[in-house]
Amino acid sequence: MDVRKGFFCAAYNLYDTAPLDQYTLDRIEVRLGWFRENPEIPCRFNRTRSKGAFQRNTKGSSPR
Repeated sequence: MDVRKGFFCAAYNLYDTAPLDQYTLDRIEVRLGWFRENPEIPCRFNRTRSKGAFQRNTKGSSPR
């Protein structure tokens, strides 16, 4: 099964399991740290264009 994984899967896999030098580990941590601190959490998230979407709970932090 060919499953393509993104940057985060690859970065955490390298960070957690690969025998890397400290410089490389630091560089990975800098990039992961940026994503932990900078992106804003959306107050609303909705994948549908359904006219009834406004009636559903679409808050970004609420599980469905």
